[in-house]
Amino acid sequence: MHSVFMGIAVLGFGLIIGGLLLDDIFEFGPDWLSVPVVGSALAAFGIFGWVTGSAGTAAGIVVAVSLAGAVGFAALAAVITLRLRDGHTDATPRAEDLIGIEGRVVTPIDGGLGEILAVVAGSQRKLTAHCEQSVDFGGRVVIVSVLSDSSVRVVEHDRFWEQVDQPRGRS
Repeated sequence: MHSVFMGIAVLGFGLIIGGLLLDDIFEFGPDWLSVPVVGSALAAFGIFGWVTGSAGTAAGIVVAVSLAGAVGFAALAAVITLRLRDGHTDATPRAEDLIGIEGRVVTPIDGGLGEILAVVAGSQRKLTAHCEQSVDFGGRVVIVSVLSDSSVRVVEHDRFWEQVDQPRGRS
């Protein structure tokens, strides 16, 4: 009897691994009934049956415990699978999303060209910076336009905010 439960457990683990490697080739039924759910149920049934059967428990109790474990693990796998499938992902940042982001100068901007480090969508990005004024290492800048995927036009931080705060029509 032990070898039957171990065989069922191995089959369940095989389904889980096959489902992960082959990624939805074995689709059947509703979303909550996926390969990981069926594999988890079979693996749990086999493991629970093997453990309780090894303890010398009566056959009826072994089957009941195995079924309860299978249902519990299948429910857990269904919840996890559905949450992963329906999980929200952020949109991919676009070039225009860089406009207005503040950065720090990492290669001094001298002669109109240098490099900045800016945080874009939670990741640091090093960009070539074009600026009319010179800005020293560590200086703060604001991105005002995007020239290419790796090149931006910037304005020194304080100068940018002076321009923004200045009332319209007055110089």
